[in-house]
Amino acid sequence: MAPNPKHAVLDRLADIGAALAHRARLQILDLLAQAEQTVETIALKTNIPLKSTSAHLRVLREAGLATTRREGTFVVYRLADPEVHRLISAMLGIAERRSADVRDLTRRFFDDPDGAEPVTATELRRRLDRGEVTLIDVRPADEYQQAHIAGAHSVPLDTLARHSAELPRDRAVVAYCRGATCVLAATAVRRLRRAGFTAHLLRDGVPDWNRRGFPVVRQPHTTRVHP
Repeated sequence: MAPNPKHAVLDRLADIGAALAHRARLQILDLLAQAEQTVETIALKTNIPLKSTSAHLRVLREAGLATTRREGTFVVYRLADPEVHRLISAMLGIAERRSADVRDLTRRFFDDPDGAEPVTATELRRRLDRGEVTLIDVRPADEYQQAHIAGAHSVPLDTLARHSAELPRDRAVVAYCRGATCVLAATAVRRLRRAGFTAHLLRDGVPDWNRRGFPVVRQPHTTRVHP
């Protein structure tokens, strides 16, 4: 009997679903949505052992979710397609709508630390155009260098204390990081408010901002390779 083409397609979709069915691999894909990364850098940022990181990346590559290029002696990973991030965002959206536990976790750990409504991307774009806010990117500097929201200043979270004196106090500060499941921006907002700033959270990351058609600054082929 000839193979059923529908079954073959569904089997392939099941392979992709299986590749996504692991917390570590979702975490890795979230990083790759920000910037190209080496195996070593991914392991460092995720606290996943190097051998396990390599194994997870192999699964993602075989499923067609990640791809590679060479930079000297290093292998650099990136998303195979920007739609991979859209797929994960859609999964998160369904989880937030259908799971009370996910909604509660999102509210407690990823939303505004004081319960205020995060600033919307549309409102932020309008206020940026008017020069009414200072936008800071609190991700690691290598991610900012590869792609960031136009008009954003790089202030990695671990440098916030020493750079806060450089931030103007006559307008609000808006912080963003990797997106809806990143705690860096919420942490930055909390620290800035304690220091007397008017600070707001943007839940969108660079991929979300880009999908809305808003300007993103990209600097291709500037991967910082960390052995």
